Amino acid sequence: MNVTNDTKLLLSGSSVRAMKTSEGTKVPAKKDKDGRFYYLNCKRVNRHTRAGYDGKEIICPMCDHVLTVYHFSWSALQCQHCDTMINKRHWWTIK
Repeated sequence: MNVTNDTKLLLSGSSVRAMKTSEGTKVPAKKDKDGRFYYLNCKRVNRHTRAGYDGKEIICPMCDHVLTVYHFSWSALQCQHCDTMINKRHWWTIK
């Protein structure tokens, strides 16, 4: 996948758009007061999440890299960067 061509899926003011590199996109995680990690302007993938015609970018919770998916008819997905199998509800997507 050519990472420089898929920036149209991200919002123009998104901090993720500015982090596009040739190795992929890495999104910094924040920590709330309870010690849980979260991403700014992102929400978790759930059963109502839809990809749309152009696909949707999801963030791996283990390595913080961005992947593009074109459907959500799966229960777990292996990250192509860190090779970890992750359940659907643990992935994050940009709002």
